[in-house]
Amino acid sequence: MSKFSEIITGYHMYENEINYYGLAEVEMPSITQITESMDGAGVAGKYDAIVKGHVEAMKMTVSMRNPTKDSFKMFTLVEHQFDLRANIQERDTVTGVHDTALKCVVRATPINLDIGKIANYSTGDTKAEFSVSYFAVYVDGVKEIEVDPFNYIFWVDGKDYLEDVRKNLGKA
Repeated sequence: MSKFSEIITGYHMYENEINYYGLAEVEMPSITQITESMDGAGVAGKYDAIVKGHVEAMKMTVSMRNPTKDSFKMFTLVEHQFDLRANIQERDTVTGVHDTALKCVVRATPINLDIGKIANYSTGDTKAEFSVSYFAVYVDGVKEIEVDPFNYIFWVDGKDYLEDVRKNLGKA
């Protein structure tokens, strides 16, 4: 039996679980571990050691078709909480096609707004870039990833890799 993901068949973007942001395309945050190059006695060369659970700055880009009130509202200088919900069509070669729920929660502050262009018979290609301070992904209601640098949380596949760090810092 083989099971695989086929396509996202629809998604919606909300802010604070209330506002819907029309025709938006989202480039999700990239999660990159902080590393430090290591060398010295007992090592025949160098290697990059990850700083467990510590991440480089995360960014997200929201692209909208045209400059609208919603695109300017997203640029207000507050931390926004976006809720992205998608339906993923998956295929099981034995039982057929079924749907999976994807939910992404992002807390972010705008850092750049590209209003885009104005031209006949085209879209304006408005884009906003955000600094991400929190990112979580749920599949069928189950948390798969949570990255929360301010609260020392780095959760992947059921394990919080910073739990001991929080204890050692007196935060747990």
